[in-house]
Amino acid sequence: MSPVIARLSGEHNFLNIYRHGRRFKTSVAQLAYLRLKSEPTRVAVVVSKKISNLAT
Repeated sequence: MSPVIARLSGEHNFLNIYRHGRRFKTSVAQLAYLRLKSEPTRVAVVVSKKISNLAT
């Protein structure tokens, strides 16, 4: 698991990425990202219930 400082958390962070970020799609996955000047790069992985109810 990533260190706490590198994780995204909170609804506000995710809404910013979904509203203002760029998207990259394949048939298997979708990536949304937002360029920021902050250090270090922060990462989050979201798995939908359609894929797995047990994903954590």
